[in-house]
Amino acid sequence: MFYLYLLLNLLTLSYPLIMSWDKRVNYYHKWKHFFKALPIMMVVMIVWDIFFTHSGIWGFNEQYILGWYVAGLPIEEWIFFIVVPFSCTFIYEVVAYFDRSNKFEKYGKNTNIIVLILVIILLFLGLEQTYTKVIMSLLIVLLLFHQFVIYANYLGRFYVAFLFILIPFFIMNGVLTGSFIQDQVVWYNGSDIFNIRLFTIPIEDVFYCMFMMLLLITFYEFFKRKEIVK
Repeated sequence: MFYLYLLLNLLTLSYPLIMSWDKRVNYYHKWKHFFKALPIMMVVMIVWDIFFTHSGIWGFNEQYILGWYVAGLPIEEWIFFIVVPFSCTFIYEVVAYFDRSNKFEKYGKNTNIIVLILVIILLFLGLEQTYTKVIMSLLIVLLLFHQFVIYANYLGRFYVAFLFILIPFFIMNGVLTGSFIQDQVVWYNGSDIFNIRLFTIPIEDVFYCMFMMLLLITFYEFFKRKEIVK
C-alpha cells in the first residue's frame, strides 16, 4: 500500500479544509497568518528531520510511500509538515471560538511550569538517547521563553487545544508507527529513544508534536497581533 502515508495526509487535511469556511470559526480568514508562520516552523523541523533521517535515528518504510524524495525526505513527509500543522491550528481556532473570553489564560503559566518540570525530568532521564535529548532540550528552551520572556495570553488556550490535538495525533501517528497495519511507516532506532511507547507511538513524539505546534502558534499569534496593531 505505497500510498498509505499520502492517504493519511489527505485524510488529516480533509475535514479542517472543508470546515475552514464555517461561519463560526472562519478559519480561511486566518490562513494568511498560518502561511506566514508555517515556513518559520518548517525550517526548524525539516532541517532536524533531514539530519535525523541521514543519521539513522528514524527512517521511512518504502512499502508505504510513493518513493519520491526531496532532500532525502519522502514527499509525504514534506506534506506532513503542512497538513498536520494546518489541521492542528484549525483545532486551536475552534478552541479560541469557544473561549472568546479567554478564560483559560489564567491557567497558562501554571500549566506551562508543570509541563516544563516534566520535560526537564525526561531530559535528565534520556541524556543517552539522541531523540529524547534533542526534543526535550528544544522544548525546554521554548517553554522557558514563554514562561519568563514574553507575555503569551494564548498559552492556556494552547494547552487546552493540545489535549484535543492529541486525539487525531494518536490516530495518525499510531498508524505511522505500526498500529492497525502490518509494519511501520516510520521506524525508529531503539537506541535513540526511551522505547517507552503509547500503544506503538514513542513517548517522545508527544513532545515533538507539542514543540512543533507551540513554535508554530507562537509566530501565528505574533502575525495575528501584528495585523491588529496595524
